[in-house]
Amino acid sequence: MTALWMHVWVWGMAGLGLSMFMADDLEPLGRALLCLEWGLAGFGASALLHAVDAALGRRWPGFRRQLVGRFVLLVALGTPLFFVGLVVLIRAWPVEPTPPLRTAQALLETMVLMAMNLAAWALGHLLLEQQVLRERAQRIAVEAESQSVQMSLALLRQQLHPHFLFNAINTISSVVDEEPRRAQALLVDLSSLLHGALTPPPGELVTLADELRLLRPYLALEQARWERGLRVTMAVDPDAETARLPWMALQTLVENAIKHARRTADGVRHVRIQAWRRGGELRLDVTNGGTLGSSRRPGAGVGLSNLRARLRELFGAEARLQLEEVRGEVRARLTIPVRPVDYPPRTVAHASHRAFRSLSPTCSLSPNSR
Repeated sequence: MTALWMHVWVWGMAGLGLSMFMADDLEPLGRALLCLEWGLAGFGASALLHAVDAALGRRWPGFRRQLVGRFVLLVALGTPLFFVGLVVLIRAWPVEPTPPLRTAQALLETMVLMAMNLAAWALGHLLLEQQVLRERAQRIAVEAESQSVQMSLALLRQQLHPHFLFNAINTISSVVDEEPRRAQALLVDLSSLLHGALTPPPGELVTLADELRLLRPYLALEQARWERGLRVTMAVDPDAETARLPWMALQTLVENAIKHARRTADGVRHVRIQAWRRGGELRLDVTNGGTLGSSRRPGAGVGLSNLRARLRELFGAEARLQLEEVRGEVRARLTIPVRPVDYPPRTVAHASHRAFRSLSPTCSLSPNSR
């Protein structure tokens, strides 16, 4: 609508100026008619030029950045179109006396005036387009920032679930009197987990060794909560520890597995973590007892949905997160291409899965690879 009003205003003013400059010998009605004809001819030429300019921009995206070239093209191409349109309108609606367009001087003056009018329109057209593009870019940036904030908040809520913090604090408080040393160790674990969750890495990807190191305090707190009711076993191929995956991906899978794991006859929740490299891919399996139906109730799957969205952003179709039921167990398999990146991952402070040996005996680690 703004572009339309710009057309009407430019060519209306141009026609009014022409009627005062070139048609001082015409009657008021003749001036008004010539003003209308000039404005209509200019409007038609500029509308056609606008369509041509848009078509060229769609055909060659780099064309839109050539502002000077576009300005010259619009004026050079539009002037003859403008002139032809005016002659056609004057012949359709004659003005008495007919404006002198047959002499060389009158023709030159008319063409120059038309070029000036088209230059004013082209300048306004390009400036208006740049303003629209800036506003669109700002709107997209604001929407992208808003979506980024929402995803970050959703991820943070998944990482620091209030119920988990509540349970961790309750677990620590329950042992602080009888086992102060153990309570102190759990407080250190909680502090380490909070620090790791609230301190994102410089890049989007970290090594599997980093993920295992961050997982250790989380499992220690969960183990203290469930005591012998939770058993986590792990088989990590040492060659897989240098593979990179999205930050907090492993904890998301493990947390989901613990949450939905079904207790066996002896009242234990079993969770199994396996990681290995096959060809150019990292394969990461997190398996728990149960069925997929138990994980499809309302509210479930938020963390997995966020992880899938991050995988699409980072790897496209090369990365996959599959959730399937296999012989009474639910297996989440994460497959990620192993490839070099331009930036290094976070420094590994300790040797990944060997740190799990400090956990209680019911949370064991097997060095055997799959």
